[in-house]
Amino acid sequence: MKTNVATLLLSFFLSTFVNAQNKNKTWVIRANVGASLSISNVSLEKAFAKRHSLSIIPAYGFLRSEKATYKAYGIGLDYKYYLSSQSFAPQGFYALTGGSMAQGRANIETTGKTADIKGYTLHAEGGKQWIFKKGFTIDAHLGLQYINLNGKSDGYDFPFAGWLPAFGAGIGYAF
Repeated sequence: MKTNVATLLLSFFLSTFVNAQNKNKTWVIRANVGASLSISNVSLEKAFAKRHSLSIIPAYGFLRSEKATYKAYGIGLDYKYYLSSQSFAPQGFYALTGGSMAQGRANIETTGKTADIKGYTLHAEGGKQWIFKKGFTIDAHLGLQYINLNGKSDGYDFPFAGWLPAFGAGIGYAF
């Protein structure tokens, strides 16, 4: 297993030099919509073969209400397989699988208590990414995710694990 992961990562980084000769845009930097939900992430996607790409996704979340403040940090990794043999990754219809880890803290101002939350998400989705002539991109996807969270506050655990829908959209730039 370690050898396969190492080989995949090595081919990902080496393909940067190989694809430098290719006129296709193989990198996409994208802001993923979610800011209205106080969840933001930027993904950096790299196509490493005709139909394959990997994305690294650092994330930050912030929510403030009259009674609480919540901050979270995380990191994710996605693999996309592009379905069309007519175009090159990273454009067209795709199937995606990936996961992320996050941790956060909620400060309840009315009681002075805090809650720490840690967890992970695994997801499988389908979507489409469009790359326009100037490099502008639009990405939309829909699927299913498994969320496993564990929260702690004053010695009290409140876990959550379950399946939820996964969906999103992003805008970015391909180069």
